[in-house]
Amino acid sequence: MEVTQGMLLLEGFYWDQDDEARQWNKRFKDKTGKMPNMLNAATYSAVTNYLNAAQELGTDDADAVLAYLHEQEINDLFAKNGRIRRDGQMVHDVYLYEVKSPKESDGEGYFYITGPGRRDPDRMVPRKYGRV
Repeated sequence: MEVTQGMLLLEGFYWDQDDEARQWNKRFKDKTGKMPNMLNAATYSAVTNYLNAAQELGTDDADAVLAYLHEQEINDLFAKNGRIRRDGQMVHDVYLYEVKSPKESDGEGYFYITGPGRRDPDRMVPRKYGRV
C-alpha cells in the first residue's frame, strides 16, 4: 500500500490551532465578517503587546517599551514562545500543516490537518537580512 501525503506548509497562525485562537477567531469574524489570517493575528499581537507594555511601564516611549519587550517571552494567540532578537526580528513557534482535500474539510476555513512543529529561532531569518 502506497502512503501519499498532501501538500505541507509552515504557518505561524491558523485560527483553528487551539482554543485561544478559536475564541479570537469568533470575535474577529463577528466584527469583520471574515476569517482571520496570519497577518491579522500578527498585527493584533504586535499592537496588543506594545500597548500592554506601555501600560505596564506607564510610558509610550518607544525605546523604553522596546527594551521591555526584548526582555519578555511573548505567548499570546499568535506567538508561542516568542521573543524579539537583538537584531529586531520577532521569532516564535510555527506549525507544520497538511492541506485538507475538499472532501476532508469540515466547512468554511477548515483548510489544514493540524500538527505542531518548531523551527530554530536563530535560523528563522538569515542574519544578513536582519537589522543589526
